Parts: sequence; C-alpha cells; structure tokens
Amino acid sequence: MPLTRRMKRLLEAEEGQNDIDSHENRVVKRTRKNRNKIDYNHSVTVERKIKKINKRRNAHTTYSNTKRLSTGPETMQEVIPSLCQLDRLPAEIIFEIMTYLTPTTFLHLAYLCRRLYQVVCDAPIWETIWRTAGLKKPGRKWKSYREVVLTEAGSICERCYRKSKTFGSNSPIKIMDTDDDLMISLCCRCRCDYYGQHPEPYKEEQAEGPTQTERSVRITKMRAKSEYRLTDDELEGISVNYARNPHYRSAAPMCLYDKKEIIQMARIVHGGDIGIEAAREATIKKGNAMIESRRRNKETRKTRLEERLAEANLTNMVNHYACRQYIESSKGGDLESIVIILQAEAERLRLIQNRKAELDAEIATSGIQNVPPLCLIGYHGYVNSGIGSVVGVLSEARKQEVLAKKQQEVTRTKNVRRQELIGKLTAAGLTLRSDSKLCQQYIDSATGDADSIVVTMKEMDWFFRCTTYATSRKFHYYSYGESDYDTDDDDYGYRRDWWQNDRGWDQPRKQYHINSERGKDTALETWITSRMNKRLYQRIDQDPDDQFRPPSSLWPAINEKWQSAIRRRALQELTSHYRKYYQNLVNTSDAREISVSERQVIDWLDEPEAVVGSRLSSALRLIMGENWHRELIDIISIL
Repeated sequence: MPLTRRMKRLLEAEEGQNDIDSHENRVVKRTRKNRNKIDYNHSVTVERKIKKINKRRNAHTTYSNTKRLSTGPETMQEVIPSLCQLDRLPAEIIFEIMTYLTPTTFLHLAYLCRRLYQVVCDAPIWETIWRTAGLKKPGRKWKSYREVVLTEAGSICERCYRKSKTFGSNSPIKIMDTDDDLMISLCCRCRCDYYGQHPEPYKEEQAEGPTQTERSVRITKMRAKSEYRLTDDELEGISVNYARNPHYRSAAPMCLYDKKEIIQMARIVHGGDIGIEAAREATIKKGNAMIESRRRNKETRKTRLEERLAEANLTNMVNHYACRQYIESSKGGDLESIVIILQAEAERLRLIQNRKAELDAEIATSGIQNVPPLCLIGYHGYVNSGIGSVVGVLSEARKQEVLAKKQQEVTRTKNVRRQELIGKLTAAGLTLRSDSKLCQQYIDSATGDADSIVVTMKEMDWFFRCTTYATSRKFHYYSYGESDYDTDDDDYGYRRDWWQNDRGWDQPRKQYHINSERGKDTALETWITSRMNKRLYQRIDQDPDDQFRPPSSLWPAINEKWQSAIRRRALQELTSHYRKYYQNLVNTSDAREISVSERQVIDWLDEPEAVVGSRLSSALRLIMGENWHRELIDIISIL
C-alpha cells in the first residue's frame, strides 16, 4: 500500500522523537498522567503524545474523499527540508535560540509542527517573563506560565519583560528596530534607550527669505502641556521667557518655551514621537470614556427611576426637579428619598387642584363677572397654601367687580372724549398729537373744553410750522456735577482735576428746560422781524388766507407786537435821513426854522417800487393817525 503524505510526516516525527530519546537517555512513558518536568537548569523531559493511526487508513482504497493538496512552488519545497531539520534539533538548542528572539517572533515556531508547538509551550522563557513582569501565579483558569503571560501580552515589553500600562505613552508600543529589522513592542524606558542610540530627526523651522536663517519658534505653557502632555515639574528644567499677555492687560505675563526644547523633553518623557502621539490619544480616549461612562450612568439612573416611579404610580412626576437632579448627578440623593419627596409633592398638587376647583365653582355660582380669579390676592393664598377662606375670596371678588365696572365706565368716557376731540381736530385739518399733554389731560380727566383745545392746537400747529418755536422754547443752563460722566474714562480724571484747579468748581454740564410762553413771545418777535425784513408792513388780517397765515386767535397779540415793531423800524429809518437833512440846513441857513413835510417823510420811509398796501408810511398812518409824521419828527428831534 502506498504511504500518504500525512503518514510520511508522522513517521518522520516518530524518527525525530526516537533520536531525542536516545540523546537524552530517557524513556518516555506514554500515559496521560505523565507531564513535562522543567527545572531551573533547563534539563527538560519532553513528552511526545503520538496519536494512534486509524485502522481505516491502512485499508487500500481506490478513491479518497480528502482533497489532494498542491505541492506549491519550488521555493516552498526548498524550505520544507530546513524546517524538518529544525524539528530534529534538541529542545535545549531550541530554547537557547528562543532567548535571542522576541516572544512575538518565537511564537511563530508553534505554527510549524506539533513538536515545535510543544517545545514553545514548554520553554523556560515563559517563567522568566512571568517572574520579571511580576504576574499572578498560575491557577485553575490559567494553568501554565505561558497562559498567564499571554493573557497580559499587551502590557509586557518584549525587551525587558516588565509590565506596563495598557494605554498611554507608558504602554508597550510597536516600533521598527533598525538593528534587527523587525517590529518590536517596547515600553517607555526601552524606547528611550533605543532612541538614545538612534535619535529621531527634528524638522528645523526656517524663516522665509533668501538667507533661510533658522527661526526660533516659541509656544505657551498651556500649549506645551496640552499638545505634548508635560507637567509643571517636567517644564521646570526648560528655559522660559516671559512676555506681556496680548489679550488681557492686567493678567499675569505669559510663559514662552522654545518649541525644540519642548519636543526634546517630550521625547524623553514619553519615549519618542510615537509615545507623544500615544499620550494624546490616551487623553482623548480617557475623556471620551468618561463622557460615555456618564452617559451610561445617566441612562441607568433614568431607567431605574422610571421603573420605581411606575411602581409608585408617579410617572407624571418624572419632570420634577428632584428627578432631573437624580438623573444628571450621582449626588442627587437616594431613590427612595426622591420617591418620598415626589409623593409629598403629588399630594400637595392634589390639594391645590381640589381647592382650585372648589373656589372656581363658588365664584361661578355667585354670579361674579369680569373678574379674573388670578387677579385676586386671596385666591392665590387659598389655592396654593390654604390661607384664608372661600368667603374672604368671594368678598374680594365682589369688590374687584365693582372696581372693574367703574374702570369700564371710565374707559368708555375716555373713548367718547377721544373720539369727540379727534373729530373736531379732523374738521380743523389737524391730527391728535401723542405728545400733547393738553389733549391727554382732556381725554383722561375732562380738563378744559374741546373747542378751546382745538384753537390751542391750531396755534401750536402754526407755531411749529411757521416760526422758530421748536428751538426758542428750550432755554439752556449749566449744571455742575459728575453723575452723568463716565468716571472709568482714563482721561476723565486729568480733565476734571484741571477744571477744578483752574476754575475752582466741577466741570459744568449743559442742560435745558421747556418754557412754552416765553418761547411763544420770542417766536412771534422773530416772525414779525422777518416779515419787516421782507418789506411786509401790512396788518395780519390783510394777508392772504392760506396755511402760513396765523390763526385769528393770535391776531390781538400779533397786532400789539406789530405796532411796536413798526414804530421802532420807522425811527431807525428816519434817524439817519433826518441827521443828514439837519446837517445840510445848518450849513446853508438858520437851523431854527427847520420844517419837514409829510411828503418828505414818506420819501424817506418808502421805496418807490413798494406796493401801496405794504408801505411803511401806510402802516404808520393806520397806527398813529393823520399827524403821524409830526409825532415822529418830534421824537427824532428830541433824540
């Protein structure tokens, strides 16, 4: 019968086992109770458990259900004899070879064949790693040193075999060992030793320009601690420069460090650039883990609270502040105490609802109208805390009803007066001004008469449109005080001291007050003067009836001021002419016989092209009578 490939490998393994047994001069008993025995001098007795060949495979068959494996490329066929030779080596030699390999590397030997798997499992290097790392002893779950070491493989350095953290820069991180040309997991201390012999390159930052000179980059203390995960004690050994804070003038000066020195210190602390990056990632993961833990705790507390509230029939109280505080914080109190608080609150709300329903029913049956219950002071006291009685609340409601009826009547009369005033103002071509105190007093308290108010509004409308009343009614004055000044101004103190030292008082502040009557007089005088400057001397009733004509109620006051202004203008015009005329007569004849005719006075006062109705002489004749010119000449001669 031809031998299969599997049978050939089993025969070769059996021959290798016989060679090992003859070399060690020991007999191996093939029983289940016999186990590997390892001492500290590396004298090992290897147990070889050969699986019994199935009798079914000894039978010759013309058809095999197993899939025939391909022989593969020629290179693989060349490798197989070398692996068979490694399988034939004694265990002590293989153990010595494993001391020069990393655990990750010599674990691959276990995948070659069953014997090498057994040799790797029984290697004394596992006990060495176990003792160096200080791991727990093998027990019921993990029965050998190898199993204990493999459970902590992610936290053990492959060079010094010390145990480290599983996260951050202190954890073993895989780096490329250029000496052995392989990836190896090293702890922070071993990485520092490695990078001490193989320094990492540093990218120099240079300034832009034709010279390409080296530029020193400085970073703040906060950035050094956040980006490079350094502590205050680690930053003490680095030179620091102090600079003024550009954002806050009163803040402490900034601490600036050279970026290159910070990177060098971070590489020493964290074991190279890969350690710095691992420290950053660990910080981010830790923050995310804390956030996720808080979220899970909130969900757990919320679920627990909802279940307990459902048992106590208090699901409608889930939005109570005590529930929110319990869900958001673990210090929100005990769950049972919260349930007691919610039960008391539910009972209080039930009493409030009962008192409110009782009081609303009494108010409805008493026939009280137009009185909102929420406007009653006793209503809130009785409903919320049971203070007072239903009778007292009803008495207050009746009083409020009477007051409400009076207020409705007052509001109705106000609306009547408002509509009446608006109608009369509209007939006069005016509108109701919102800033008119006179109109508001009439509407609110019926002060005055609507017709007189309309006349006054006409006058005020003319004053605002045609005169300078808007500005002349304001009379300015100065007040001395510093209450309205910005005392935080940097320049205020100097200006104030200068004003006090120079003048003996505080800096004045310009203010004004409104004087309506005085403003009207000033505005009328200014308006009459502007008319005379335009050579308009006729009376107001002779003006055309348009929007610029003053209301008839102002005519008496305007005529009085107009007569005085006409006399002053006439004396001003005649004085200069009379002096010239008098000087000429003195030079030519006897001055005592001076006489001035009416025609001559008219020529002095009126311009040739002036209209007859608007001449100054006509206005004087109307005011002073037929002998107007003689009275003027007498006054001028006296002056």
